[in-house]
Amino acid sequence: RQAVVKALKDLAQREEAGQDPAAGVKPLAASERRSKAYTYPTEEEARAAVRDYEDRDRRLLAMEQEFVELQQRLDVAKAVFDDALKKFMDKDLQRSIGKEVLKEKKNEAKAAKEKAEL
Repeated sequence: RQAVVKALKDLAQREEAGQDPAAGVKPLAASERRSKAYTYPTEEEARAAVRDYEDRDRRLLAMEQEFVELQQRLDVAKAVFDDALKKFMDKDLQRSIGKEVLKEKKNEAKAAKEKAEL
C-alpha cells in the first residue's frame, strides 16, 4: 500500500512540475496523465460546450423546419401527379383534349414529383 501511495504522490509531483518547464522534471507520458473524465472543465471550456450545443440545437431546428417544408412540397407534388394521372385515364378528356396533351401533362407532373422526392 505504501508503494502505491508513493507512486501516486510521485505522479502528482511530476504532473505539477511538468507544467513548469523550469522544474527540470520529466513530463508525464500520455499513458500516465489523468483522463479528462477525472477533471472538471474550465469555465471557458464549459461555455464553449454550451455554445456548441446551442449551435447544434439551432441547426437541428432549421433542419426540422426544412424537412416539414420539403414534406409539404412532396405532398403537393404527389397530389398534382395523382390528379394528372386520373385525368390521363379519363376517357372523356382523352377524346376532348387529346391523349398526347394529357400524356405530356402527366409526364410533367411525374417529373415534378420525382424532383420533389430528391
